[in-house]
Amino acid sequence: MKLSLFAITTATLTLGIMGIAQAGTIVVPNFVSTTLSTNPSAGVALNNIINQSGLSVGYTAGADFDAYLASNPTHKGGSATSFFTGTGSIKGSITFDFGTATTLESLAIWNISGILAPQGVSLRDFSLQASSTSDFSSPITLGSFTVPRPTADPTPNNGVFTFTPTTARFFRLNTLTNYGSSIVGLGEIVFEQSQDIRSIPEPLTLLGVGTAVGFSTLFKQTRNKMQKHR
Repeated sequence: MKLSLFAITTATLTLGIMGIAQAGTIVVPNFVSTTLSTNPSAGVALNNIINQSGLSVGYTAGADFDAYLASNPTHKGGSATSFFTGTGSIKGSITFDFGTATTLESLAIWNISGILAPQGVSLRDFSLQASSTSDFSSPITLGSFTVPRPTADPTPNNGVFTFTPTTARFFRLNTLTNYGSSIVGLGEIVFEQSQDIRSIPEPLTLLGVGTAVGFSTLFKQTRNKMQKHR
């Protein structure tokens, strides 16, 4: 069976446009804020959920997300490593500002164990939103999720929560319920930046497609003329 140059070129370029899905990398927000009241206890600041405090294994921005989780990092809860809300503050939002448009596809959460904190303090249900503006006037809904309740401290990763790759500057986690306490606690959150470029062909790739297709057409025309003059 003979394959024409056009068919070979087209197939090759199609694969080039599709690209290959790459492993996601860790990306760290520049700033985090919340509408939840903060606990007056010393050392339980909101920034603790993104600063690696309490993690048994550290990471660097840009590291492979899956490879990091495969190292089985745990989180040690307590003062200076975790965030706790004020009494009665259960429902609210935590907003992460990445400083520029960023494409996220998942996040990993280390919850707070009731062994160290009041029973039921662990986050349970939450939803995620994304927005290009800080006021979330036109939010993108990413989904609703449930975090398992940890039973030990240090706490292993309590789940990776995946959603459709979404590009925005601001991402918001809305706390909805916990496991029964009057406060909510969180250990650490790590975000995965999408590296899948299949739907975003580069300009040079598109130029290559046009050039190659043009060459294939010229080749076919020249071959047909030669056959007519035989």
